[in-house]
Amino acid sequence: MCLTESDLKWADSIAAAICGRNVHYHAHVEDAAAEARIALWRVIERYDAAHGTTLRQWANSRVAGAVWDYLRHVGVVARNGNKTPTTLPLDKVARRIADQSMQSTYEPAAVARALAVLNPRQREAVERTYWLDQNQNEIAHEMGVGTSRVSQILRRAHRKMVAAFAA
Repeated sequence: MCLTESDLKWADSIAAAICGRNVHYHAHVEDAAAEARIALWRVIERYDAAHGTTLRQWANSRVAGAVWDYLRHVGVVARNGNKTPTTLPLDKVARRIADQSMQSTYEPAAVARALAVLNPRQREAVERTYWLDQNQNEIAHEMGVGTSRVSQILRRAHRKMVAAFAA
């Protein structure tokens, strides 16, 4: 059996539906869609129409499972089985910021405490800056705001983090 363009779009739609509730980074959505397509390609080899189901009925749980597995692997979704959306792992982001900081006095644990005081939008902007190495134009595009708003968000986040370091 051959995959059709319609089948691939169906796999993409499963990934988009799952990611729409849980993912804020466009790159993760694209990668999740690729994982969905790969899963569909793999399960088609074992599909047997004699079982009385369509390919999509038979492959649905496997394709969705591949997307959830990918999201767990990259740390976007908690591994506790509740499929609770989370942001990037705080310790990894803190270590990256501490490593990239011009002041080597920032320990990852202190950076993690400082990140914890940020609101979700500020944390997302900081993560995009330090974790994904995005510039303000890219962040603005992904967050759906203007670059001046991103600059403002990052300035406020910086002030909050400086205050947290001082505390």
